[in-house]
Amino acid sequence: MDPIELRSVWRRGDAVRTVEMVILQEKAALDRAGLRLEEAFEAVGVCNHSDVERCYRIAERLR
Repeated sequence: MDPIELRSVWRRGDAVRTVEMVILQEKAALDRAGLRLEEAFEAVGVCNHSDVERCYRIAERLR
């Protein structure tokens, strides 16, 4: 493989690793947001799906 082809392969590999890293960072952020949401629901006494929907509707009206 000549050096130009090799650089191209390295760049693609770097691009794939960069995309993987961004995906993992976004997943971690979503996981943290989910935990905060669960904690907030627990704090206000939400314990089932209908309570979650009710809270969501209230929040939408307040916007």
